[in-house]
Amino acid sequence: MSHPQHPSRASILETRRDIESTVAGRTICSEFLRLIEERPTEPALRCRLDDGWRTYSWADYGERAARVAAGLRRLGLARGELVAILCRNRPEFHFLDVGTLLAGGTPFSLYNSSPPEQIAFALGHSRAAVLVVEDRAFLDRVEQVRDRLPQLRHIVVIDPGDDPLDGAVALADLTDGPGVDLAEAAARVRPEDALTVIYTSGTTGAPKGVILSHHNMCYAVEADSRASGLSMAGLRQLSYLPMAHIGERFVTHYLHILGGTFVTTCADLAQLPVLMAEVRPQWWFSAPRLWEKLRAGVEASLLAEPAAKREFDEALELGWRAHRLTNDGQPLPDELDRAWSKARTEVVSPVLARIGLADVVLAITGAAPLAPETLRFFVSCGVNVSDVYGSSETSGFMAWSPNHVVPGTSGKPLPGLEMRIAEDGEVLVRAPSVFHGYLRDPERTREALTEDGWYHTGDIGRWDADGNLSIIDRKKEILVPASGHKVSPVLLESAVKRECPLVGQACAIGDARPYLSMIAVLDPDLAPAWAREHGLEALDLAGLADSPEIADQLGAAIARVNGELAPAERIRSWTILADPWLPDTDLLTPTAKLKRRGVHARYAAEIEKMYSETPLGLSK
Repeated sequence: MSHPQHPSRASILETRRDIESTVAGRTICSEFLRLIEERPTEPALRCRLDDGWRTYSWADYGERAARVAAGLRRLGLARGELVAILCRNRPEFHFLDVGTLLAGGTPFSLYNSSPPEQIAFALGHSRAAVLVVEDRAFLDRVEQVRDRLPQLRHIVVIDPGDDPLDGAVALADLTDGPGVDLAEAAARVRPEDALTVIYTSGTTGAPKGVILSHHNMCYAVEADSRASGLSMAGLRQLSYLPMAHIGERFVTHYLHILGGTFVTTCADLAQLPVLMAEVRPQWWFSAPRLWEKLRAGVEASLLAEPAAKREFDEALELGWRAHRLTNDGQPLPDELDRAWSKARTEVVSPVLARIGLADVVLAITGAAPLAPETLRFFVSCGVNVSDVYGSSETSGFMAWSPNHVVPGTSGKPLPGLEMRIAEDGEVLVRAPSVFHGYLRDPERTREALTEDGWYHTGDIGRWDADGNLSIIDRKKEILVPASGHKVSPVLLESAVKRECPLVGQACAIGDARPYLSMIAVLDPDLAPAWAREHGLEALDLAGLADSPEIADQLGAAIARVNGELAPAERIRSWTILADPWLPDTDLLTPTAKLKRRGVHARYAAEIEKMYSETPLGLSK
């Protein structure tokens, strides 16, 4: 069902026709060429090297992409063939991606942390003709499975070192020669051509290759730009998340080209805090985990200064009052305007400057919902951050309301996009930004797409009274304990983390079990800060996980959550862990989504223990 607060279908279709008219004939390549012609000397890309910054103008960018295209043509890359890229966030990624498009190929990325087996799957399934790797460490992983990849004709190495390459070519040699004619190459690319393939994280089976076209992406970026109402031209961005994920690829590559932003790349995550403070991003995208770590860092730094913390908390109250009024389109009373302006300048901005967020014009969080209290914290600081709901299959965003933020929701559907919630709660979407199929997988394409173009997201959603969307679960992740009740694990996990911020990760368990249980993992940043405040600084994370004080905190939080639930939905047993759950492992996807089967496998003994004894009431 749709929502009465949304535009009528006739209005949505009128907006869609207008967007379609605006992007008609556009490709990523045509817009790239336009930027080069309009802003040849303006900065496009930047990275930090040992001897300082290296900056590339749009003309530099075009020249390097043109030489990549010429080199790939000399290798014999045929129109439509796939080129895989396995490298960290660095300017060469952008040169290679656009260069592949200009050569007539289709580029796609692999996760940098992918083990040989996952690399073999993606390269074999895609039938990639060319693979570009960053250095010999990546090359070694590929060589372990090279004999299983008969269709992989060439490997290119960006940083080969001094030793001779065996069976591969250095990027410098590939691009040693004149580039293609940019205008001629861009003119060959059609809107319906494949732009990229995004491999899904594979939480519910083998990864699927989502094929996106130039038209899909041009439409998506135009719709997003209308939702924001902002010009992105020249805004500073910082690229550090994997380009294999649609979120980073959309924001700091496609929107970068179509919007004309200035991207600084971060190849080493250890350098991210330093780069954030130096770059001062204006258009910032990050997954919830970093937002939570930034908040934890700010709060931990203030614990040692009670007076400064009180002043900061008072400033946040002013910021929240100001946000609520401006969020509803109301003017600020003069007294509040003056007080908030002073508090932000003198108290909040210096704190934001230390973490690099003082200049933010627009920020988003995606891949999973941001805890409402964390979102409130940042908007109270004056950081214009909002949740976005999207997927690879929709070329990025689906719902986003950056100018009217409602914590706990992802806002309303984007302009020109139809969205409804089916009777079973699944979110369905139809728009020109929706993909046309999975690579070489007609069966799963038929499962995901109806004949009339509706995409089954697999997410369970609900509307609030104003038509804002909240995603509350995955359709395939609903727990059904022995009682037969259907229980949302995501809602349980979110509620426990909300009630007990010391919990960084949580996994609800109970499918076909007599009752529900939970594994909770201590937050490695907040738990030690809490311990120092409560005289437990001598304990490490493992000691805290075993401490009665932490057990009391979690037990009280679970009791509060259980108090709002029906008996069959309550958590009856739990285990506290100190183990770090890291992205791109058997426990979490690269974007930190739970791999429930991996959690169940690793902690089988702990899970069985929770069910080996009958829990006493609601306590452990």
